[in-house]
Amino acid sequence: MLSDLKTYPFFQGDDGLLYHFDVYRGKWLSVNRETMNFGINAKNIKGKRYMASTGKFYSNLSGSNLLRNTTITSISVQTANIGTFDIHLHKNKVNDSIYSISLNNNDSKIVDNINFDLFQGDFLQVSIDNNNTTINYPEILIEYCWRTTY
Repeated sequence: MLSDLKTYPFFQGDDGLLYHFDVYRGKWLSVNRETMNFGINAKNIKGKRYMASTGKFYSNLSGSNLLRNTTITSISVQTANIGTFDIHLHKNKVNDSIYSISLNNNDSKIVDNINFDLFQGDFLQVSIDNNNTTINYPEILIEYCWRTTY
């Protein structure tokens, strides 16, 4: 299959999406990148809090179901003030973190070399844990691709 990449670098999947072989990640990913936003529209946030994926529903029930097999490729973190805190991704309403990003005396961070797989039907959630320092208006942007086999 890898020898065919120079001849056939793209293909259309049974789902109608166009895929390419991502050499860095070693898998077939959709050409289109999608994004998911999580945030808390509030200031003076302390402790561990789950972030809303839509609206103002901040709880451990807030999140998004994934429509297809997914690979997370990048995460951007932004707040309105400088702080030290951790961002945690959770799967299927389990409190344990499946992926974490730490910020130390900063208000933003971009991690663009992620290769983390999730599956169709997984429920993705995001929480912030700031060890009781104050964080204002945190926002997380998760970039992902659909994943398939050739």
